[in-house]
Amino acid sequence: MPTYSIKGPDGKTYSLEGPSGATREQVIQEINRQSQQPQQPTDFAANPRQLKDGEGSDFLRGIGQYTDQYGGIMGGAKMLAGKATGSDSLIESGLKQYKKSEADVGKRGVKKTDSFTGALDEGLGAVLTEFIPYIAGQGVGMIGEAFLTAGAGALIGGSAAPGVGAVPGAVGGFLSRKFVKDGILDEAKKMSGDVKKQFLRNEVAKQLATQEGRDVIKKGYSKLGRTGGLTYMAGKFGAGEVTGRAVDEALAANPDSTDQLEIIKGLNTGKLAALSAGHALADYFFLKIGLNSLDAMPAGQASRMAAIFRNIGVTGLKEAPIEAVQTVLEREGANLPLADKEALEEYINAAAAGFFMPIIPATVGGIRAPLAGQPTDTTPGEPTPEQPKPEEPTADKTPEAEVETEVEFDASEPSVGPADIDAEVDVVADAEVETETEVETEVDDRQGDLFDTPEQGELFDETEVVTETETETEATPVVALEDAAQEADRQRINAILV
Repeated sequence: MPTYSIKGPDGKTYSLEGPSGATREQVIQEINRQSQQPQQPTDFAANPRQLKDGEGSDFLRGIGQYTDQYGGIMGGAKMLAGKATGSDSLIESGLKQYKKSEADVGKRGVKKTDSFTGALDEGLGAVLTEFIPYIAGQGVGMIGEAFLTAGAGALIGGSAAPGVGAVPGAVGGFLSRKFVKDGILDEAKKMSGDVKKQFLRNEVAKQLATQEGRDVIKKGYSKLGRTGGLTYMAGKFGAGEVTGRAVDEALAANPDSTDQLEIIKGLNTGKLAALSAGHALADYFFLKIGLNSLDAMPAGQASRMAAIFRNIGVTGLKEAPIEAVQTVLEREGANLPLADKEALEEYINAAAAGFFMPIIPATVGGIRAPLAGQPTDTTPGEPTPEQPKPEEPTADKTPEAEVETEVEFDASEPSVGPADIDAEVDVVADAEVETETEVETEVDDRQGDLFDTPEQGELFDETEVVTETETETEATPVVALEDAAQEADRQRINAILV
């Protein structure tokens, strides 16, 4: 069959094959007919664009494909939610979103070296120059999303933290560590019932009245918000990846079916939900490990490169088995064999991807790590380990020593008369009065309105006994100095202390 060529009015030359003896008019008519037919769009989901070696940046393509896959993750989660709630419209919306995501990934292009085993077939160079950059790009996308999600959650949680006037019971849990450190919980253990509850509520109220206490509570709310953000992200991945894989395999097994909705509705919802929960838990640990790799490691490495490679290795060894477990859950949800050759190859590819995915944040953490012998962060003005803080002579700080120091007088003086002793007693009396006032104020602050009930009144009496015992011990040097001329002063001091 001959080929006819003709130049059109637009300057282009059109060629087509036709029967022998076709006239010019027949050729032009056939060209016009073919040019008016709409071209069928390429199905990139079923036929992804195959990239050549060296075509484009694998690292940037990895970041781009992570954003392309986001729609598929959300689509899978929608389909599971639609199955759980019986909403056909939600299932159809999720399926549409999932297919669009698959098409976007295919349109961006794929390569054989996107998998570890495929790259290994091409040689070690392909693993280093194509597979690792591609997986690292996806890791940057995932850890970047986790960082933003956790940061947004922490910001929302911190802004929701209550301030002065908040209900003590709603924030007491955030102060538990501080209460242990300050010995408040030890005091509470000596009490029981309503007295104990009221004591703790009063202590929480006191903390709410201080900036330090409010900061502790705000930090707790921020941490709670951060955890909530990562939990949402992990749940989205768990439902999206398990359900999306199950739907994809089910539709591929029924290519001639015209009712995809019924195929999806026929999947086991309970099984998918359970596997999604397990997948989400694994995702949560994966995200936590990835974010923690950004933190500086403890000092101990001899060189910067050693610190970087150590952090990459430690982080990768933690992440690799998690990715493999997730793949097992996905295959189980799709009713695929778990121990055949294809499954084992998929586990290897998943573990390799999990190992290299956090390579960028782990490198950052290794750069931030202090080296062996390098001083860690210290407070400005504090001595470094190479410059220990000089010891200062310490004096006896016991109450008896302080009182004795105050009432001690020089034996080398010519004489000590009643006036001198009276002056010393007045100094001690003033100090004791100030001490007693502080004790009474502290008791009043701690008790509040506890004195109104008989049970709480008994607790108040016990506090008085403790105060009385302490003041008698401190007042002993004063009584030892008394004589007939000082009887009036003694009675005044003891009346105040008791």
